[in-house]
Order: sequence, then structure tokens, then C-alpha cells
Amino acid sequence: GRFSIVDWGCGYGGFFDYLLKRTTNFDYTGFDITVPVLEQARKVHSSAANATWVDRVEDLKPSDYLVATGVYNIKFETQNDDWLTYVLGQLETMFALANRGIAVTFLTAYSDPPKQRVDLFYADPLRLFDFAKRNLSANVALLHDYGHWDFTLIVRKAAP
Repeated sequence: GRFSIVDWGCGYGGFFDYLLKRTTNFDYTGFDITVPVLEQARKVHSSAANATWVDRVEDLKPSDYLVATGVYNIKFETQNDDWLTYVLGQLETMFALANRGIAVTFLTAYSDPPKQRVDLFYADPLRLFDFAKRNLSANVALLHDYGHWDFTLIVRKAAP
């Protein structure tokens, strides 16, 4: 059936294009705080009747799903503990906007230390799993087996 989805940190709307190749039976909201990028996404997808583009969290409406890919990887000079606190708050905000669940990717703390960069955030998958399980839902999955130096945290409102 038809579903709705928020693409948190949508950039130019690449995920919208990905979905469109598979189905047209969805309502998409692209959210990004980088206004010039969002304006370009709006322009490129101006004929898409099932796409909405917003740059403020306050303008987001609840949707079935919310996805965020690589949004929290770059922390610049922010301390890891401060960035983690920010990320945990963001997870709460995202989960509140999703009727069915969220999927969020992070760089993993299990990355090779010599290859890690100080401006990037390498999340502890166990810490995020624990936070989600204790604070968001009993239905949490952690995907850390797909060959990249990142992982996906999936938090559902109900069991699949």
C-alpha cells in the first residue's frame, strides 16, 4: 500500500529518485537545513506531485517512516560526548515523527583507528542500541554486517 516517508538530511533528493525507480505509491518529504541544496532539490523535482521539501523541523508532519543516512557523520570540532548528546536528542525527535519506525546510519566506532578522522563521529553501535531500546522502543535492530565502516539503527513502533 501507499506509505509516507521523511528523508532527514535529503540533500539533492537522491533517495527520492531511488524510491521512484521502485514505486510511485508513496508520499515523500525531503528535509534538509542547507537551504541552497534544498532549493536545488525542489527545482530538480518540481514536477513530482508526491514530494514536499522543507528546511525546518517544525514544518515536518508525521510520516510512516523516517530515514537519515550519514547525517551525523561530520561533527567538525564538536567533542564526541557533546555530539552524542545531540544525536540522542535527534533520535528522540525523529522517532516522535515516525508512525512506524526510523532507520539511521552512523559511522562505526569499530572502524580501523588509523583511518579514523578527528572531524568525524564514530558512534558506538552498542550505546545507540541500548539508548533506543531503553528510551524509544522494544523493537530495535542493529545492522552491522554489510561491509562498510558504518551501521544502521532501525527502531520500530511495533514488531515487524
